[in-house]
Amino acid sequence: MIRSSGSVGANYIEANESLSKKDFIMRIKICRKEAKESRYWLRLIDTYSESELERKRKELIQEAAELTAIFGSILQKKFVSDFEFGHSNFFIKKIRVFSGSCVLILESLRSQLNNER
Repeated sequence: MIRSSGSVGANYIEANESLSKKDFIMRIKICRKEAKESRYWLRLIDTYSESELERKRKELIQEAAELTAIFGSILQKKFVSDFEFGHSNFFIKKIRVFSGSCVLILESLRSQLNNER
């Protein structure tokens, strides 16, 4: 999950640095795919009935779904018109928070499991 969630941000930055429209589209498709994969892994995580972790997990699942939809929307606009190259600082922050939160939830679960042993 750490790889897929981190890949969303890395590929989005690469998309904004792309040299061609084709490269941009490919990178955004990868972002969408990695957001879907992150959502999949988040659904598989067992939070052991820890209410705060479960709440955060559900928030991240929603965030992954929103990112997937945003990337899908970018792709539709890209095919319809010439989507403007360049990135939104807000969107980059949203991706960073998502990736960082995925790492934090895994660290919390790892800590819990170590304490139970």
